[in-house]
Amino acid sequence: MEQVKLLFDKHLKYIYEKFLTLGGKDKGFLDRGDIPYLLKLLKKDEESKEKRKMVEDCVRNIDKDNNHEINFEEFATWWLSGQKGPKD
Repeated sequence: MEQVKLLFDKHLKYIYEKFLTLGGKDKGFLDRGDIPYLLKLLKKDEESKEKRKMVEDCVRNIDKDNNHEINFEEFATWWLSGQKGPKD
């Protein structure tokens, strides 16, 4: 059981590092401006009109309390669910 906890802790640390890298470090949350970087991380670099729609869809998918800010709990929940982007 200790190995499972160590693996979980390591994975959670990795997720937290991604959250910080995407913009959570300065503000404590991600917002719409950070989502293009998230899409790039997921290899979803699309043209501008389509990208704007993808950003909106992605925020809607991750931001469960609809406050237009993605906190670490929302980010980690999304990441652990398989990193579903806008319409994966």
